[in-house]
Order: sequence, then structure tokens, then C-alpha cells
Amino acid sequence: FAVNAGLGLSGKVGVESPPWSLPMRLTLSGRVRDGDDGMGVDVIRLGAVARYRNGETELPFVFGLAGPLRLHGGEVPMTRRGVPLRGRDAMPSFHARGGFAFGDALALRLDGMIADWPKAWPALPEPLESSVSALPFKYEYRGRADLSDTSALQLQRDATRFDGHFRLPEMLTWIDTIDQGTPLPPLAGHLSMPKLEIAGGTLEGVEVDFAPSPGEAMTP
Repeated sequence: FAVNAGLGLSGKVGVESPPWSLPMRLTLSGRVRDGDDGMGVDVIRLGAVARYRNGETELPFVFGLAGPLRLHGGEVPMTRRGVPLRGRDAMPSFHARGGFAFGDALALRLDGMIADWPKAWPALPEPLESSVSALPFKYEYRGRADLSDTSALQLQRDATRFDGHFRLPEMLTWIDTIDQGTPLPPLAGHLSMPKLEIAGGTLEGVEVDFAPSPGEAMTP
């Protein structure tokens, strides 16, 4: 490609890591650049219509990415970008800013806002269930490219806050069996709530530690 030339791509691509797959249709546009910070694409706009499949489970979603993309020293360095995602059913919708780097390992960082708690997920306890506030979140990952290593997550709604970590394959399995399995997701961390209404009673100053089941030990 010539430097400063316009770039446009459109087509189908798929990611597979049995037992799940992620077919998608991508469209990409931008302008080719070659500078001191590496070769890449400026003013990049990427959109994808995707579908997560695992057995009989199918979760459709649409996501996008906007920002510069560079290749420097054989690696894609961390660059801040906008990342919107629109999901249905058990797939949340959010808008975030963040970046990723890819070399010997994949590094990913997002800082954004989940529009609302997905209706297909187990209901939140009160007063969280009645709240109409969005959910600010921070997500970080560093590890293998298939996202199978430990992810860190901070999630908040009003004055309630969760800090913890999980592994994506275990979380996807939980989503796949959400109607038959436990209502508690497979994660570890700490939850703090100023108030919790449960079984007709009210608890104040609630602090809860989550731990994975035996045999599913995680390390941050």
C-alpha cells in the first residue's frame, strides 16, 4: 500500500477455539501511514456484525473500533481507541475507551460504561435492581491471545462496587448454562454495598468476598 493512500476492506472472517466459534462480517476503512512510530493505519474505522456460537447457544452482537493502528518492531503497541459494543440477550452493551497491544502476549485495557444489566443475566438484589444508573467498568487483560488467562474487572453501580478477576472460558461456559447452572458467575473478588435488601430484610454495610469453586483456583 502507498503511504497516505486510502484503505478499504470488507469481508467475512471467523475465530475458532473449540468448542466455541465467532464468525463475523467486517468492514474497515482508514489511511495508510509510515512514520517514526511505525507503519499502520490512521483514522481507522472498523465495524463488525458477529455471532458467538457454542453448541446450541448463539449470542449476536455488533461492535466497532476507532483510532490509529501501528506496527512497530514486529508488535502492535498499546494505543487508545473508542470501542462500542451492542449486544442482545446475555451479551451486554457498552461504550469504552481503551487500547490493546499484541506481541509475545496480548494486552487489553478498557475503561467504559455498560448501558444496563442484561435481562438474561440473574436479577440483581435490591436496591441495585431498581436503579437506572449505568455501570462504569474497567477491564484489563494480559496473557494468551485466546483470552484464556486471568482478566481483571472493576464494576460499579451507584455506591456498590466490585473488584475481582475471572477467566473468560469459564465465564462463557456459565453464560451458556445460565438457565441450568448456578446464578453466581465463576469469578473471585470483593463486593461492597452500602445496603442490601434480601428475604424481606435490609442489611447495611455489606462486604462480600467471592472465591472460585474448588478446582477452579485463579490468580490475579
